[in-house]
Amino acid sequence: MTTDKQPAPLKEAGVTTKFWLDRRSHLRWLEDQADRLFRFYEQACVDPNGGYFAMGGDGRPQAEPIRDLVGTGRMVFCFSLGCLLGRPGAAEIADHGIRFLTDQLHDDTHGGYVWEWRDGAPSDDNKLAYGHAFVLLAGAAGVAAGRPHACELMADAAAVLHERFWSEEHGRHADQYTADWSVLDPYRGQNSNMHLVEALSTTAAVTGDLSYADKAIRIADHIVNEVARSRSWRIHEHYDERWEVDSDYNRNDPDHMYRPYGTIPGHACEWARLLLQLHFLQPKGSTWMPDVAAELVDRAFEDAWERDGKAGMIYTVDSDGTPRNCDRYWWTHAEAIGALTVLAYHFGPERYEARYRQIWDYIQLRLIDGSHGSWYHVVDALGTPRSGVWNGKPDLYHALQACLMPLLARDGTNLVLSAQRAS
Repeated sequence: MTTDKQPAPLKEAGVTTKFWLDRRSHLRWLEDQADRLFRFYEQACVDPNGGYFAMGGDGRPQAEPIRDLVGTGRMVFCFSLGCLLGRPGAAEIADHGIRFLTDQLHDDTHGGYVWEWRDGAPSDDNKLAYGHAFVLLAGAAGVAAGRPHACELMADAAAVLHERFWSEEHGRHADQYTADWSVLDPYRGQNSNMHLVEALSTTAAVTGDLSYADKAIRIADHIVNEVARSRSWRIHEHYDERWEVDSDYNRNDPDHMYRPYGTIPGHACEWARLLLQLHFLQPKGSTWMPDVAAELVDRAFEDAWERDGKAGMIYTVDSDGTPRNCDRYWWTHAEAIGALTVLAYHFGPERYEARYRQIWDYIQLRLIDGSHGSWYHVVDALGTPRSGVWNGKPDLYHALQACLMPLLARDGTNLVLSAQRAS
């Protein structure tokens, strides 16, 4: 697939052809950006009552802490990376989150991990595969970083996912149970399974046990190699209990934080990165992944880049590519960087250099907050920050990976393993 919005080759545009990824100055800029991100969060993110504060736009804690599985697991992952990279203070911040996962968010009665904790008790005790994916990711990163109790956390999360969520029949995970595991929601989602591919491949990289990668391949083979391939390389988000595509899901709630209506081109970029990282592990059945990753990114840019005549990637499109939510989300651009970085390694920088520069230009001019730090999480078509679905700057995970992937893992090595080797 090619897109009519592909930037002109650098030579035709009169631009020097020395690639940014080969420039020491660009790599120093990336190191500086990663350092700035760490500094924005590390000074005030730790809540002494457990878990982490959600950071506001100005770098001060918001009133409501991040006390859910996703926010906690992501912060443990990020500061485990910081620990591996020799960042002072990172180990203590990671350990703080591991304790909160094991002491508060773990359900000692029924097993598994509750979705959210508030005011000294679970505020949402449902069991979600999406949240458990980040518990497994946090545990694996913590193991690589040598953090206390991370091995037990990783093993417990892996066991819960296998025993409760995994379907051997379908080769994918269910999405949501009630607290006591008695009722399984009929909804099935690609988002939770995509992040489980990330967590499973990271666990495989850290432990050397490729049975985790085998599960990840089964998930990817259906959601990407079968469904997306048959539907113009668009990642379809929502499914029913028979794993049939549900294109109308959340039509009346199109901006849902985790389950928005339509398809998300940013997830195509995220899948491309994850496919190439999974392929790097060289498990059987992964030979199709590099070519498919390239198709996904081409489709994502055709569907999302400048669809309303303004720079940036729009957030959602319909199943036929019709634009829906035209806001620009920080994480979609971060994932585009990760995908382009690894694709450039596999297929040559000439094919992806212009896009890589284009995305970083947009991030620098529209998303990085030069006054207060971190990235704006959502901006409109004109680059004006917006609140609503995401308030403040609670998330370090996506932006940090965008800075670290080109520095440490451009060949597709798992980022945790890359940081471990660099330490």
